[in-house]
Amino acid sequence: MIEIEISTKESLQISCLVLDYNGTIARDGILIEGVDNLIRKLSENLEIYVLTADTRGSVIAQVGHLPCIVHKIPEGSEDLSKNEFVRNLGSSKTACIGNGKNDRLMLRDSAIGIAVIGKEGASCHALEGADIIVISIIDALELFLNPLRIKATVRT
Repeated sequence: MIEIEISTKESLQISCLVLDYNGTIARDGILIEGVDNLIRKLSENLEIYVLTADTRGSVIAQVGHLPCIVHKIPEGSEDLSKNEFVRNLGSSKTACIGNGKNDRLMLRDSAIGIAVIGKEGASCHALEGADIIVISIIDALELFLNPLRIKATVRT
């Protein structure tokens, strides 16, 4: 678990991290360099889940060796499937990272939603649902190693 103090009156207890696969932690079906090491570090304090429709069929080969749980969602209504997954984990204890239109609901409904504008870009819908917007998945994952960065961005 990672505690993120948002203000003197509010703190978040994050125990789950949900990651979109393609476009967020992978580009063209290949895990982005450096993500594996950060997943290993973060898994010491968080349960990590990778959500994907696995369109390219590469997710197990790319992340199957990492300390995370891969959850394949059916194609069609991915936004609803991802959001239901987060709600079942517990939205108030879950942080999410994504970049696509189908990530908007999970980003919006999680305790902390982070949209990544990577090489594949990001949907304006994902940006609307996010609390924080970053330019790389490395930056997004490092926020959880340095929770004061999150506080500095979302405090009121």
